[in-house]
Amino acid sequence: MFRRPIALCLAASLLCLTAVSAARAAEPRVAVGDAGGLSGGASITGSVPAAHRMRLTIGMASRDPLGLRAFSQAVSTPGNPLYGRFLTVRQFARRYGASEAALRHVRAALRADGLTVLQTDADRLAILVSGPARTIERAFATRLAGVRAAPGRGAIIDTVAPTLPASLARDVEAVLGLSGPTEPQPDQLTARPAVGPIGPASRSRARPRSASAIPQPCAAANRAAAQLGSGQSSIASFGYTANTIAAAYDAPALYARGDLGQGQTVAVYEQESLNPADIATYQACYGTHAAVHIRDVDKPDPVDTGAGGDGEAALDVEQVISIAPRASIIVYAASQSDQDGNGALLSAIASQDAANVVSMSYGSCEAELGRAVIKYEAKLFEEMAAQGQSVFASTGDQGAESCSPPNGSSSALAVADPASQPTVTAVGGTSLYAGSPTAPVPWNGTQALTEGIWNSGSFQLHGESIGQATAGGLSSMWAMPRFQFSAAASLGVRNGYTSTGNCGAAACREVPDVSADADPSTGVATYAATGAGGSGGSSWSVAGGTSVSAPLWAGFAALTDALASCRGQSIGDPNPALYALAGRDYAAYFRDVDAPSPFTGDTTNDATGAHPGLYPVTPGYDLATGLGTPLVGNLAPALCALRAPVYTVTVVNPGTVRLRVHARASVLIRARDSGDVRLTYSARGLPAGLSIHPHTGRITGRPTRLGRYRVTILAKDFASNRGRVRFTLLVRARQRS
Repeated sequence: MFRRPIALCLAASLLCLTAVSAARAAEPRVAVGDAGGLSGGASITGSVPAAHRMRLTIGMASRDPLGLRAFSQAVSTPGNPLYGRFLTVRQFARRYGASEAALRHVRAALRADGLTVLQTDADRLAILVSGPARTIERAFATRLAGVRAAPGRGAIIDTVAPTLPASLARDVEAVLGLSGPTEPQPDQLTARPAVGPIGPASRSRARPRSASAIPQPCAAANRAAAQLGSGQSSIASFGYTANTIAAAYDAPALYARGDLGQGQTVAVYEQESLNPADIATYQACYGTHAAVHIRDVDKPDPVDTGAGGDGEAALDVEQVISIAPRASIIVYAASQSDQDGNGALLSAIASQDAANVVSMSYGSCEAELGRAVIKYEAKLFEEMAAQGQSVFASTGDQGAESCSPPNGSSSALAVADPASQPTVTAVGGTSLYAGSPTAPVPWNGTQALTEGIWNSGSFQLHGESIGQATAGGLSSMWAMPRFQFSAAASLGVRNGYTSTGNCGAAACREVPDVSADADPSTGVATYAATGAGGSGGSSWSVAGGTSVSAPLWAGFAALTDALASCRGQSIGDPNPALYALAGRDYAAYFRDVDAPSPFTGDTTNDATGAHPGLYPVTPGYDLATGLGTPLVGNLAPALCALRAPVYTVTVVNPGTVRLRVHARASVLIRARDSGDVRLTYSARGLPAGLSIHPHTGRITGRPTRLGRYRVTILAKDFASNRGRVRFTLLVRARQRS
């Protein structure tokens, strides 16, 4: 292919675009995605109107994908020299984002195909575009179809895998927004029947003022939790208020230190609207004042506020507040009808890097989502790990069969994405109770506490049999990551099921990593819109599902990052550290989940009956509840001890340093870290013309002014240990020859 002179192209741009388009039309085309599949209950309704506008995310290929994967692992692994050396978004973009030339090339081609380029994200991994359906079909040589998705939502899927000319495809990893919106885990469907509308909290009740006091619930939340409902068995179910859940996981041990998550920001991923009034009522009940901000990624298309209930969004945000009541929360929101909600949300969370902790209660079974999308998502999650962001995702609520209805139509063993991503912490669910498995009672903070597996069995929904249980099993996409493969043998991570996966490796990624309360029959009191489309108004009720456990863990991470012993450092992707700590002293950091469900008697997470005996709870790690649930009072300080160990930094005083004005200078500042880790240097008070190298500690340059200077040198390591020294630097006149 030849290039036309620039001047000629400027004079006849239309002819140039036509020539370029014709040349590209002759190129072989390469798939940059997968044809969309139909989830259980969904059906094609017909073609898409030609003028229907859609927005897509063009996932750009990393310039160094292997380097990115290696770095994301190294920066997250205690003991690695790169541990904790997180990147800024700008550093990430320069090192691992697409090149500027690749971005220009792809943007120009997309415009030539008639698409509107909306923005390029700061990490250089995503270009957002929009255009009419017919233009999109031509640009990607695909065919779009309307779909009616159960329980009644409309969507659009590509019935033919999208392709691009080979010269473009090498720079594009995936096209997101052609396979229908990502369905949320159906946690609100698993909630036990609401106890009926309970009025909003009184705002006049006095609240504790102490920074270490546990926020206490109002009467309305207490009534919601106390009213017993009927679970999936004859045994009555019950609920918990936030203070009881916090106490169950020993969060008050951190509150007593004055740590309520202050100074930390949690990003919450949502594909539905959030009514701020619901969060205000919840916070009024507990006397908390967490700052909650909504960032709409649908612009110029607004989030569909008022079009549906906010049960999922309110539940997620409220659970973060329940554990970290003084953290800030950013709700990244997309419309329920947004085809590209998943890509736009993930890209925004990664490229803005505004939160150290991320909570996700959404996902799709791996088989339904498609390999191209999952592989591109992996780059965004690796970016988050590289930037020090901790991501917690719910494993889902279909037990060992994550592709079963309503997420799919298969009863095969499967797990869900993004929980199965190696740089995501997969959070499963438990049943929290006191008494015995055959006679459970609500835990009140004083009795012996038991956590069993959550498995509610199956029930009928819209004519389909729906299984409800904590999801877990083996990934079909990812090999077992090092933090699992090298885990202590005593944990049982490598077990009898390890070699039974179909990921193409001898051992596959195991899900979940950890768990927390999620059984709807031992659920949490939440304030949100109820009824179809929110028609029932907002009220207190008890909800469950792994949409409870994932944001709980996000709250635990926010408390950890806020601990003084973390010294302002994020723990980043915690998976390697969690498995390492569990191997050192399991009982100190985790509560083992090895009891049966108190409501069904089940000891496995087989929710549909298709795989009897899979996967059972066992001592230590298992494929139903992972490592177990956290003892945060011990776990958080231990994570900080790994992330920010206490070392001594010694800087040698060079004494009085004498230099000549305008003469070349070279002064080496010597320092040592007792942990034998690399130091970075900075200086204050240097005369004009001199600077210090941040990695070698050598002062170089040519001083331009005479005088006597008091210079301070600061040397610090990745864990914020630091040492300093002050010395005198004299700049004298040059000697006459």
